Amino acid sequence: MKKLGMMKTILMMGCALALLFAAVPQPVMNSQMNLTVGTTNDAKAGDTVTVRLVGSNNPGLSTFAARLAYDDSDLEYVGTTWANTISSDSGNIELVSPVTENNQQALNLSAILNKTYSQNETIATVTFKAKNAYTTMPVTLTVREVTDASYNPVTVTTVVDA
Repeated sequence: MKKLGMMKTILMMGCALALLFAAVPQPVMNSQMNLTVGTTNDAKAGDTVTVRLVGSNNPGLSTFAARLAYDDSDLEYVGTTWANTISSDSGNIELVSPVTENNQQALNLSAILNKTYSQNETIATVTFKAKNAYTTMPVTLTVREVTDASYNPVTVTTVVDA
């Protein structure tokens, strides 16, 4: 009888320890993806030019938010086209908000996705009209937030490709 009581005690302590360790938050490994920023260089006044945001090694996204700053003395914003796999889902929300930050024109590009988006393709294409000739397209991209299907942060490696 004493053995049975001891075994119950050990079993209960084991269960309590298992619950204790299960309740400790486990570190989440960030997913990673690549984002290539393709730009149109060597433009002359009047040219239609683009910035392409191309995702690869995509772990499956739920949200995407970035800021594209541009020199409005050289570029006039025309419009943004989202990937068909994003824009064709009526449950997705795609936003482009022109803003002025620190005396510079910028576009806040945001997408909240109804389903996990896991394509490796051009996520968005931003179109401008060149006001003046330039050699290097006067834009700067800052990734603000990208999350995976579980809403964990995704580490984004950005590469500029002209």
